[in-house]
Amino acid sequence: MKFFTNFEDFEYTNKYVRCEVKFSRFGGRFREAQRWLDTEVLKKMQPFIPRKTGHLRNMINATNYSNIGTGKIRASMAYGDKLYCGFNPLTGRYYRWTNPLTQPYWGQYTIKTYKPELIRGVRRILLRGK
Repeated sequence: MKFFTNFEDFEYTNKYVRCEVKFSRFGGRFREAQRWLDTEVLKKMQPFIPRKTGHLRNMINATNYSNIGTGKIRASMAYGDKLYCGFNPLTGRYYRWTNPLTQPYWGQYTIKTYKPELIRGVRRILLRGK
């Protein structure tokens, strides 16, 4: 049994569903959407990163600048990993940050907080010119 739609062919048998999606209709919009998403996540993550001297934020931004568009944004640096989880394994205590916006797991928190907005932005880029 075969079904045809605008840009997809679906073939169904008893064991599996096979789908062929023609991504060529999107052109370079996937790359553009990934660049936008990476930039937006980095920008929105800034208030949630602990800031005593600003060094951690600067290092995260500098390191990820070359990763924009790859989808491989790191939310923490090697020395910031213990800050990322919000727990100091040496003392056995949780960190108390002076900035009320600072969150442990700030990368995941950013994505969870802004998920609908990020999805709308990516969708807008992908479906532009449709």
